[in-house]
Amino acid sequence: MAVSALAVALATVRAGGAGPGEVRTASSTVPLLMGHLAPPLPPPRDDAAMAFDSRRHEVVLFGGDAADNSSAPPLTDTWVLEGRRWSQRNPPSHPPAMSDELMVFDAPTKTCILAGLPSSGFVQGSVLGEPILQTWSWDGTTWARFSDLRFSGDENLQGIAVDPTTGHPLLLTAPNAGPPAMHTWTWDGHAWTLRHTDPFAGGVTRPSLATISRPAPAGRGPGVLAIFGTATGSQTWFWDGATWSEQAEGDTPPYTPLSATMAGDPSVGTVVLVGLQDAGTASSWTWDGRAWNEGTQAPNVDSFYGATSALTDSSSGHPILIGDQPNQLDLIWTWDGQRWTTAGGV
Repeated sequence: MAVSALAVALATVRAGGAGPGEVRTASSTVPLLMGHLAPPLPPPRDDAAMAFDSRRHEVVLFGGDAADNSSAPPLTDTWVLEGRRWSQRNPPSHPPAMSDELMVFDAPTKTCILAGLPSSGFVQGSVLGEPILQTWSWDGTTWARFSDLRFSGDENLQGIAVDPTTGHPLLLTAPNAGPPAMHTWTWDGHAWTLRHTDPFAGGVTRPSLATISRPAPAGRGPGVLAIFGTATGSQTWFWDGATWSEQAEGDTPPYTPLSATMAGDPSVGTVVLVGLQDAGTASSWTWDGRAWNEGTQAPNVDSFYGATSALTDSSSGHPILIGDQPNQLDLIWTWDGQRWTTAGGV
């Protein structure tokens, strides 16, 4: 499964009003509410795929690993979060058990796109041992499968985000062996196209990705931001719709890369990252287009095992965190530009 949870959605026009603890949303939808969520709740899990559905103003969750049973097969359930309530959906078709899955909202088709490697993909349905990438779309009612992508070698998924220059997903993969090299794939609504094979010098961990839907205060945009750990710290890169370039001046976040999750803040064009420092304390950093700035204390959420995802709530125009210790999906935090809050505060 993907170790670093990440998922982001393309920001849309903000609509409606909001009272205390309430996120703005269209009047015909149920607003997401900060604070604890009412039961029933999805069972605790690691590495679920999660995305904010900007068409329906809800969070969609699929799969993951059962947190309390390491020998159990991967989960294949679908859950939707509206307001303060999760509801399990039982669509007529759904993706199979995945060993690696990532999901993001696709604005042009108004669906959530799930990309994943089936847990049997290295054996069944493969040609000469080639892993198969399956792609599915969620339209609010059911899942639909697209044509498979056959990788040329042993490949794993690294991260996914919306490319705001197209509105479609951008996917990073990498070979399991050989020198560090990220393969950049773009989605056109029907199929994946390999755009670049980019050597991110010194990269040793999976990146966290976030969509920048408007120009950042001190730098370029829109585009996709990526940060990952190296042997000596971390590197920050920016995708402008055509190529990657290294970014960030000054210090980089002193975080544990495998614990990180981040999302874009379309209200100001920045990115907020949540990660654990070496001492185990959760902190937030914001990227302003040029440098990383340490923010404030972050919720002690379970991002280390991918049990928590930072998403961009396109209804409110702010990042949100969903999750709590240990591996729970029972709490929503909202980033107000300076700190993370729930209905009752940090």
